[in-house]
Amino acid sequence: VAGTNPLVALFSTVSLGFMAAAFGGRPGVMSGASGACSVVVAALAASHGTGYLSACVILAGMLQCLSGALDLGKFIRLVPHPVMLGFVNGLAVVMTRAQLSHFMDGSGKLLLNTQGYIMWGLTALTMALIKLIPKVTTKLPPSLGAIFVVGSLVKLLKIPAVTLASIAGADTFTGGLSVIPKLRLPAVPVSLATLKTIFPYAAVMAAVGLIESLLTVQLVDGMLDDGKKGSTKKECIGQGIGNIFSGILGGQGGCALVGQSIINVESGG
Repeated sequence: VAGTNPLVALFSTVSLGFMAAAFGGRPGVMSGASGACSVVVAALAASHGTGYLSACVILAGMLQCLSGALDLGKFIRLVPHPVMLGFVNGLAVVMTRAQLSHFMDGSGKLLLNTQGYIMWGLTALTMALIKLIPKVTTKLPPSLGAIFVVGSLVKLLKIPAVTLASIAGADTFTGGLSVIPKLRLPAVPVSLATLKTIFPYAAVMAAVGLIESLLTVQLVDGMLDDGKKGSTKKECIGQGIGNIFSGILGGQGGCALVGQSIINVESGG
């Protein structure tokens, strides 16, 4: 969705997830690179490159920390339940649209050849397993189990499926210490012009990220039902610190994730 290398998203999740968990306001909430934030910054990444994207993420993190310091997160309690449902379902639509390109050819028509049939079949099998695995065992997260089973089938049966390596290039997944990002400030001019370019994206990213994060906190509060309430103030600051750190590592940032948080809570916490 954001148009970045898969490793950028992966290390964004590592850095943001660690910091947000360490400084956040609710145990059980999982954070990482997200579809909601990616949609906001996709145009900036496409027009100005990853340097401006990282600078935008750092600024968004600062704005989130400021929101926490001013305790603005408490206003999330004013959001009606239907709005929360609409927001979550809207994210599902956005992420589905982002994946549809893999089922179409360059002209926008559905793939109705061997490659398309494999794509449709593996997708249907994965969706079926996500529903079937909980009926067999509740000790394995169904999403993880489905990925493992279908991935293993593709490898063992040598099914010619399109993989992440096909899209991003095999060199992306060679591993080694060279792929680990280094702490450094984004390579962008420190000027008012740069600030004018990234601020609108950063402000929207900060807002969208906090909305999804705080709604996730509310969702986890309701699912755990342990009498404890997550701290919206701490969550804002935790997300902000996470995004600042992610941006310094050259990442794309993100927020708390509804799906991953539900998996975490339902898998023993």
